[in-house]
Amino acid sequence: MADKIVDQQERGRYGFGTSPAMETVLKRLTSYKLPTTGLLLVNIDTLIRNSMEKDLKIEEVAKNVCTYMTNIATDFAGALANWRTLNHNVVFYHADPFKVVPEIFRRKVNPESAMKAKAILDKILERTKNVRTQTVGNVTSRICLANEIRQPTYKGLAELCDHLAEKSVTVHMISHCPIDWHIARMGRIGILYRSYTGVAVNMTPSKLGKVAFDDERVPFYPVTHVLLGDKSFIKGLYVRDFRRTFIESAARERFVLRSEMYIRSHAKINVNLLPYTLE
Repeated sequence: MADKIVDQQERGRYGFGTSPAMETVLKRLTSYKLPTTGLLLVNIDTLIRNSMEKDLKIEEVAKNVCTYMTNIATDFAGALANWRTLNHNVVFYHADPFKVVPEIFRRKVNPESAMKAKAILDKILERTKNVRTQTVGNVTSRICLANEIRQPTYKGLAELCDHLAEKSVTVHMISHCPIDWHIARMGRIGILYRSYTGVAVNMTPSKLGKVAFDDERVPFYPVTHVLLGDKSFIKGLYVRDFRRTFIESAARERFVLRSEMYIRSHAKINVNLLPYTLE
């Protein structure tokens, strides 16, 4: 059963779609009993996607997203205000997820929507170019762009997080881009907060498999991601009977309990024959 979408009558402080996710972030952070370092990653493209109301012009959406970014940073800092001895970070980032995926394997995007999103992004970056990093007390907010983030994106995000906080610090992420979710593969503990529903998902291969593939029997690894694709960005290599056979094998051999190396060998996947890799 799909996660229930939160009924929003108003945009709220973070906009339609993003508000349920951010409200869950704040609720989780304020529930901690012990001082905890805050590390929040927010995909700017996700904010744009969630904010593209049909009747709003490009400039209006860009202005709204900038307001939401300010509110997110402000409220994130407020939630962690009592833990003054720790350094907290919120990162708003933009990274092209398609750089490592050949065009033939990309899901088609409405050209008009894509052009509008790109125009909105350009407006946002123009508005924020002189305030890329701001620190208030012990909380720093920053904007990181595609040319500053290593590809695939999860590797660049993991490197950024390693620079900002200890490996043991949990990454809180708001992103609709599945490539970003592989950050746990780099040894980071992470929680994904889903737009529109506000559902928090522990970023483990088994939990993310249900989100990415609509099937909890297949873990979310780079190799399974290439083979099966996802619902937003990537077409899978396995279709119809091949996909069904792979999922049956995943269920039979309990892939959700196995390592990526085990899946490669027991599913007889020759990674050298894959047309691209997310590793």
